[in-house]
Amino acid sequence: MSGILQQKKKAVIDIGTNSIKLCIAGDLNVPDGYSVIRDEIEITRLGEGLSEHKELGEAPINRSIQTIQRFITIAHEMGAYETRAVGTAALRKALNADVFCTKAKDICGINIEIISGEYEAQLSYSAAVFFAHGQDSIVFDIGGGSIEIIYSNNGEISGRFSLDFGVLNIKEKYFLHEPVENNAISKACLEIANNLRGGGVVIPESNSLIIGIGGTITTMASVKLKLSKYMSNKVNGSVLDMNDIETQIRQYQNSTSEERSKIPGLSADRADIILSGACIVKTIMNSFSAEKVIVSANGLRHAILAEMFKK
Repeated sequence: MSGILQQKKKAVIDIGTNSIKLCIAGDLNVPDGYSVIRDEIEITRLGEGLSEHKELGEAPINRSIQTIQRFITIAHEMGAYETRAVGTAALRKALNADVFCTKAKDICGINIEIISGEYEAQLSYSAAVFFAHGQDSIVFDIGGGSIEIIYSNNGEISGRFSLDFGVLNIKEKYFLHEPVENNAISKACLEIANNLRGGGVVIPESNSLIIGIGGTITTMASVKLKLSKYMSNKVNGSVLDMNDIETQIRQYQNSTSEERSKIPGLSADRADIILSGACIVKTIMNSFSAEKVIVSANGLRHAILAEMFKK
């Protein structure tokens, strides 16, 4: 045997509020300590209705369990000898998270580790730090049900914030009717700004490099690049400026989800939430008086894989 068949493989299943991601990697002799073999995402909306009901709904649970089961099958078929499943904001918040985890264990045979917001923030920083090159930086990770913001100085983490809202919260509260009125955009951005301040986010004195990770920012980069198919090598390290962000907000505001799904770079399963994500990006950028953001295609799952291969 040669090449990929000789690799020792490990897998991560990242169970988020909006999506579930599978990443499988092998232990090739590369700078990161591993090489990604397969990276897949499926939108399951596990946190759908969670803000209102405080519990995970039956339909989102079933969709998510089916996806986890499929991902575990893929990992087994590809020869992964270790698979780690982690849950983030939706499972931290839901009163019935234990029901979901028990069902995943019974049906899929896997234990789900619900990680803290602080640990999630640390992983987000680890995923994006490559682009800082030692410069002071601010990394933000926008998820379906939480936002992580991490400050670094001289290559070390100096502050972490895990905020208890994300794209699904904003979408369900302000953007249920399309096209979206200006008043809804203004109210959404005001609430986002208030949530940032309420979460203790402060403005650093030094000029910091701004780095974004997560599905919102990578989708916005794909739209800017007009990619007919997502290409992480094109997205990784690309730059969005405030004009790019505001242009996309206007485009999404004045179109329906069906119309958005035809935009190159924007997948149909993100069409109804991309506006709320773009508003969060804009508000974060305004809060830090930032003119541009560097896009990282790496995420929490890649940081966890790095940990796993260091064992």
